[in-house]
Amino acid sequence: MMTSHILTYLVYTYLRVAFANDIFEKCNNTRPFNSTIGTCLRQSTVAKCLNDNFSTYEDVKRCQNNRCIKCSNLGLSCIPDKYILKSPFLDEKACGLDLSQNLIDALPDYAFKDTSNLSFLYIRVLYLNENRLRWISSHTFDGLSHLEYLNLTENCLEWKDSFQTGVFMPLEAIEVINFKRNKFFDFIDLDNEFHYMTNLSQLYINPYNASGNFTLGPGFRRLTKLLRISFSGLSQNDCSVNTITQNMFTNTLNVLELSLRECNITDIDEQALLPLNNTVADLDLSYNKELSFTGMNKALKGLRYSQALKRLRANMIYSNLELGIEFKEEHLENIKTLQNIETLNIDLNKIEIFNKKVFEPESQWPTSLKNLTLAGNRLTAGKYMNSVFMAEHIIRLDISRQHLDYDPFANYGRMDKQTSLYNRHNIMYTNISNHEFLELNLNTIDWWSVFKTSPTTFSLTCECDNMLSKKVMCLPKQIETIKWRQSFIYSAIPPAVICGASQLKHLYMSFNLFHTWQGPVLGLSNLELLDLSDNYCKNLTKYFFLGFPNLLVLNISGNMLGRSFNPFKNDDAHDLFANLQHIRTIDMSSLKIVDLSQSLFRDMTYLEKLNLSNNYITTWTTDLRSPCLYHLDVSGNKLSTLPENLTTYLENLTRSACNKGRNVTLVLGNNPLVCSCKQLPFWKWLNVGKVQVHGKSTDFCTLNGNPFPLSSMADYRRVLLALKDICKDRYWVSWVIGASSGMFGILMTICVTIALYKNRWKLRYMYYNRKRRHTHQGFECLFSNDAMISYAKDRASFIKNKVVPALENIHQLKLWVADRDSMPGASVAENIVHAIYSSRKTVLLVDEKYLNSSWCVYDLNMARQESVESNRNLIIVVMMERIPSMKLPLNIMRMLRNEIVLEYPENEQYLDAFWTNLALEINK
Repeated sequence: MMTSHILTYLVYTYLRVAFANDIFEKCNNTRPFNSTIGTCLRQSTVAKCLNDNFSTYEDVKRCQNNRCIKCSNLGLSCIPDKYILKSPFLDEKACGLDLSQNLIDALPDYAFKDTSNLSFLYIRVLYLNENRLRWISSHTFDGLSHLEYLNLTENCLEWKDSFQTGVFMPLEAIEVINFKRNKFFDFIDLDNEFHYMTNLSQLYINPYNASGNFTLGPGFRRLTKLLRISFSGLSQNDCSVNTITQNMFTNTLNVLELSLRECNITDIDEQALLPLNNTVADLDLSYNKELSFTGMNKALKGLRYSQALKRLRANMIYSNLELGIEFKEEHLENIKTLQNIETLNIDLNKIEIFNKKVFEPESQWPTSLKNLTLAGNRLTAGKYMNSVFMAEHIIRLDISRQHLDYDPFANYGRMDKQTSLYNRHNIMYTNISNHEFLELNLNTIDWWSVFKTSPTTFSLTCECDNMLSKKVMCLPKQIETIKWRQSFIYSAIPPAVICGASQLKHLYMSFNLFHTWQGPVLGLSNLELLDLSDNYCKNLTKYFFLGFPNLLVLNISGNMLGRSFNPFKNDDAHDLFANLQHIRTIDMSSLKIVDLSQSLFRDMTYLEKLNLSNNYITTWTTDLRSPCLYHLDVSGNKLSTLPENLTTYLENLTRSACNKGRNVTLVLGNNPLVCSCKQLPFWKWLNVGKVQVHGKSTDFCTLNGNPFPLSSMADYRRVLLALKDICKDRYWVSWVIGASSGMFGILMTICVTIALYKNRWKLRYMYYNRKRRHTHQGFECLFSNDAMISYAKDRASFIKNKVVPALENIHQLKLWVADRDSMPGASVAENIVHAIYSSRKTVLLVDEKYLNSSWCVYDLNMARQESVESNRNLIIVVMMERIPSMKLPLNIMRMLRNEIVLEYPENEQYLDAFWTNLALEINK
């Protein structure tokens, strides 16, 4: 895993450097300053542009008419002095002008003067990004008195060489200006040019020199509306400032959001952020990989006891190649003083473990902190896990992408059937049926035993403390949302108790490896959303969902639960959702479902959305009873049609009180629908029903060998018309076929009856003659052998030394033994049939080798056939050894119930009695 991270990091670094080199090459290939402006002034440039709408919400909000002239990616080398609009439906009052992704390298004076068909008076949004700009003249922006947004990103501008004095003076209305991916080696005199833009609220700019002077000068005090400053780079090499000095933000006293993301910062002065103590609400220090938690804590000294800061982002402030980090209480030294902080993001920091002092004896997390994200770290198990519940004010927790390699239920929560896991602790459980509260002393009574006596009415609550947290899983008491996704935890979910989670409403555990969902998981009775998608789960028990009676949204897609939901392979399939009576949305897509129980959704009277897409359902067999369902997705299955009971139910939903004001939708695409007369009622419903049916553009069905596309409702109508034409007046064919079949059956019955009547005496003679042969006195004397011995090949010595002396010498019986009595020249099969037919009884010496021998099986089947044909009991089974029933074939099991069975004794003192009993059975 470490190797893959290193390779990813190297590739990522290479791509960024290559991209930066591409920009550097682009800037080096531009024309010199002195020739550029003159060329642009002398030549006449005409741009054939498109009238289009804005694509971003912010631009639309600035321009009520949503009109933009798009001249991007036209290869323009200068600002056009004439614009030819290809779409005349927009007038000259366009609100935006897009000149991005061209080859413009200079902006001369009055570059945006009015043309014959375009007035720049109304322009509020101007895009000049991704050009080759190296020069902007003093009067470039004259006439843009209403401009509010200016994008100059990814050009070749350098401060101050690329800007003439007073260049920003006309931009009195500007609110947002973006200089990212240009070269600002310092901010000296930047305030002298910016102080004209008194309406500026957002500034995006990249410091480009690790040792430059980036102090925002006194002129920034005039920018009282400046609320957001972003130094953050778009890539690793865009921003380079190294040290945030003490006086950098002295003159920006109203900033609410400050982003120092990915600026290669190694040190922030203790007093650098002090001027922002009373204003900054959002601070981003992420992706400064040399900063560390120590540097973060130092930077926050200027914000100690701040009442303004509400969100702090410190993601990846350690290098990917660092060793694992222990998060200690001193890392929270200044964070815990922040009085109103609500969100803390410390993702991707190689955190492996928390020092226990972070949680106890007193939690070091601020009491105002509600949202904590720890995604992408490397958390491992430790004693701190027993104290996590002490951070009781956390409401939303994200611990996704941990890539854990241990069982989270190994230490607590797993049901031990021998002894209780919960010693010396009492837990309240409620019997919902009669609302009685009982206190279980789990030192003597196991909650699992109590649960099994009444699983549908069992509810359990418990409060966490330091002792109980060592035995069960304890969570912060105010937690509402937990995200534990993409950690690839390989484990089952056994019967478990979770304490302190009475407020938990949303639980996301997708993209893990929880392969078996046994449950129940108790203590989550108020859970409303559960996401267990993409866990490769194969086994689901009927107990699992009993702990979530108030669940509203369930996502179990992307698992392998087809067998669990199949009523023919799982007797509990109809009870899996028995407790989900309040559910609103279920996603069961991609579960490899073939069949569904008819009563699976019987209790879901509030169900609104059901997704069964991308399964293997061939026939709809389940009942839906919810009057509130308005979205059913069965796309990507094997359905050839839908039954009438389902289409009638869906049609009734359009008139349901629950669905007043919303459309009922059926997603039916990517199913092999059949176009035939049998499905004519279904196609009529598709065309006349009020349910909105959605398919895919690639859908089709075959009618008389011709493919019919099914990409729209018009295609459905064409199929219906074709079917009506094919199927009309052809019902007589069915009547003719049915009548002909009936007449043929009657005729055959008469013929058989006549034949039986004419031969009635002959049939009676054959029956009684056969019966007389089997009951004729003296028939027993016709056999030349008393018994044929059937045995496995390796028992030849046993037959010679044990069986023959005992039965022939002592009991005077005549035996047929294959190794002794087979007729020379005859086949083995002939010898076997002759021996069975000429012997009074057939003795089968059965052991495991006997069952594996093909000739022994032949002996057995021939003996059974002779027994049936001759109507006599001739088989005697001798079990030579104990064989487990699971190893016995079905025909052997049946024979053991119907034939005489003797067991060969293991003790030699019982052998005489055994041979005597066997001889008696042979002589019967």
